[in-house]
Amino acid sequence: MKVTAIFCGRTNWKTECVAKAALTGAAEEGAEVEAINLMDLTIKPCINCGSCVRVLSDDTYYGRCPFEGDDITWLDGQILDSDGLIFVAPMFEKAAPATYKMMCDRMGPSHDVTFRRFAYDRRMARGEDPRIDPRWFVSRPVSFIGHGGSEWSHLSYPSLSSPAISMGLDIVDRLQMDWNADLLFREDRMERIRESGRHVARMAGLEPGKRTYIGAPGYCPICHNDVMRLDEEGNGVSCAVCGVHGTIAVADGRITVTYTQEALEKSHLRESGRRIHLADLQHNGKANGTHTPQEWADQKRLLCGGISTTKPSRA
Repeated sequence: MKVTAIFCGRTNWKTECVAKAALTGAAEEGAEVEAINLMDLTIKPCINCGSCVRVLSDDTYYGRCPFEGDDITWLDGQILDSDGLIFVAPMFEKAAPATYKMMCDRMGPSHDVTFRRFAYDRRMARGEDPRIDPRWFVSRPVSFIGHGGSEWSHLSYPSLSSPAISMGLDIVDRLQMDWNADLLFREDRMERIRESGRHVARMAGLEPGKRTYIGAPGYCPICHNDVMRLDEEGNGVSCAVCGVHGTIAVADGRITVTYTQEALEKSHLRESGRRIHLADLQHNGKANGTHTPQEWADQKRLLCGGISTTKPSRA
C-alpha cells in the first residue's frame, strides 16, 4: 500500500512539514509513503485548446496535449502507483496558489474518470486498444489539507478539492488550519494532521462503500464543503465544489440545508452526476457544431478585429 502527498510550498517550510507529518501518520499504519512538491515540477498552464477532450470523444483524433512533455505525465504515473492521496497547500489570497491551480487545471477534462470510462468502454466494445490505463478507474481515498496565516481562507477547500471531481477520488478527510504562525509547534494540530494520514492509509485498504469520513461535516453531504452559492431568488443553494443543489432554512437560529435524493445523484463527485455533465457537454457541442469554420472565423474577426492587443516590447 502506498500513500502519496502532493503539496505546494517552500522547501523545508510549513507546507512541506504538514505534508510529511501526514505521511508520518500513514507510515505508522504500514504504508509506503512518497512526498512530491509541485514547486519542483514544471507544469505549464492549460490553454483550453480542447485536445484532451477531443482525444476522449473523437476516435479518429490522435493528437496530444501541447504541453504533454512537461511533468504532468510523470505526476500522473505517481498517482496511478498510489493507493491513497493527500493534497496540501497554503492559502494565497483566500485560495490555493497558482502553482497548485495549474495542476488542477491540467487535471480537468483530460483526467475526468467518466469521460475516460466512456471512451474506454466504447473502444473495448469494438476490440480496439482503449489507450487508457484502467488504473484511472480506481477510487482512491484522499485528504485535503489547507493552511493560512489568518482566517482569509474561505476558498481554501473549494480550490484544493477539484482533483477529487475529475479523478473520482473518495474524500475521507479535510482540514483547514487558520492562523498558522505557530502551526508547527501546535502539537494538537500536528497530531490531527498525522491522524489524517493514518486515516487515508486505513481507508486505502477498504472498498469505497466501506470507507468513513472524519473531517468537518460542512453543509454538503457528498463532499462536506461549507461554501455554498445562494440562488438569486428563493431559498435554494448549490455546493461550490460538487454542485449539488439544496434548500436552505433557518430554525432555532441554526442554518440547515436539505437535499432530495435526485439532487444528490447530480453531484459531480458521483458517477451519475458526471454522466449528466457529459451528456450536457455533448449536447452543447452539437450546438457549437451548427456553425461552419468560416462562420466562426468571420464572427471572431467581427468581435476582435477592431482592437489591437497591447504587448510589452522584447529585446
